[in-house]
Amino acid sequence: MLLANVSVSPSVRDTARRAFDGACEELGLGDFSLDVAKRERLAQEMERLVCKGERDPVVLQRTAVSQFKYSESDVIA
Repeated sequence: MLLANVSVSPSVRDTARRAFDGACEELGLGDFSLDVAKRERLAQEMERLVCKGERDPVVLQRTAVSQFKYSESDVIA
């Protein structure tokens, strides 16, 4: 799911995975069926950031969470 379509080094993949896991925890997204679509959207946001060159796990997590929350507010409105 995360970085499935992106060619990156194993260390970048590991960094993104840790940031993704932290973001899922922060957002309360589990492995439940209701959360699968949300986790996919979060993974897409994380992938976009990695493709833009972001490698700092703290920045990846913070930015992905922020963008995810912003996109959720658009869905609710």
